[in-house]
Amino acid sequence: MKRSIFSKIIVILAMIVTLGFVSCKNEIADDFEIDSYSQSIIDSYSNVGKEHNIMLNDFFSTFEVNPRAILNDDLYNERFREYFGNDVKISDFAGFSSRSNTQSDVNIENAIVYVNRIDSLLDSESISTENFIREVTSIEVEAIANLSDDELQPFMCYAEVAKASCEFWNGNVGDVSPRVSLGKKIKACIASDALGALFGATATATLIVMDPLLYGIVTANPPAFPIMVSLGAVICSAASSAEGYRTGTNVYVIPESKVLSSLKSKKY
Repeated sequence: MKRSIFSKIIVILAMIVTLGFVSCKNEIADDFEIDSYSQSIIDSYSNVGKEHNIMLNDFFSTFEVNPRAILNDDLYNERFREYFGNDVKISDFAGFSSRSNTQSDVNIENAIVYVNRIDSLLDSESISTENFIREVTSIEVEAIANLSDDELQPFMCYAEVAKASCEFWNGNVGDVSPRVSLGKKIKACIASDALGALFGATATATLIVMDPLLYGIVTANPPAFPIMVSLGAVICSAASSAEGYRTGTNVYVIPESKVLSSLKSKKY
C-alpha cells in the first residue's frame, strides 16, 4: 500500500472525538480504569458498533414476518442478495489462529492475538453481556497500547462490533435451525459480526487504494479514509452477521459492490 494512510488514522480519529466528552479516567470495574487517550480511541470507534446494529436491524426489517420464524433458505438468501448484492464473497473461518491475514495490504498478524482473546470469551456459556463488554474493553486498552496504527483500526472495528453485537443478539437471537443450539447460534452471530468488521476494514482499505476515484478522494482529503474504512467495516459486519445467523457458523462476508457503491455515494 502506498505509504500507509493508516499511519494517520489515530491522529485523525483523536481530532474528531468530541472534546470534553471524556473525563480523565473512567472506571469500568473496581480494579480497572481507562486512561483518557484509550477512552478517546474507544469512543471514536463506538459508532462502528452502533451503525452495525442499525444496519442489521434494517436488514431484518425487510422481512414481512419475524425472520426467526423463516426456515426457507431460498427466501432468506433472496433477501440477503437483494440487500447486500449478488457479488458477496462468503468465507468460513473455523479458527482465528489458522489465518492471520486476508488478501489485503494491511498486516494484522499482531492484532490476531487480541482477536483470539476476545473469541475465547465467547466460549464461556455463563458470561453476561455486561461482563463480556467489560472484558473486551480491557483487551482494547492493551491493544491500543501495543498495536501499530496500521493494525489498530481493523482491530478496534472488530472489538466494538463484538460489544455491540453481544448486546444485539442476546436480545434478538432465535434458533433458526433445529441443528444449531441457542448458545452456539449466539456465538456464531457475534463472532461473524466481529469477523466481518475486522476483515471488512482491511478489505475496504484495499478497495480504496485500488479504486482511482476513492483513492483520489482520500489523497486530497485524508480524514475521509478512516470514515470510509469504518463504513466498509459496518457493511461487512452486518452481512457477516446475517449469514452467521442463517448458518450457525463463523463466517465473514465481503459484499464488494455494496461497499464500493456506499463509499462513492457518501459526501466527505
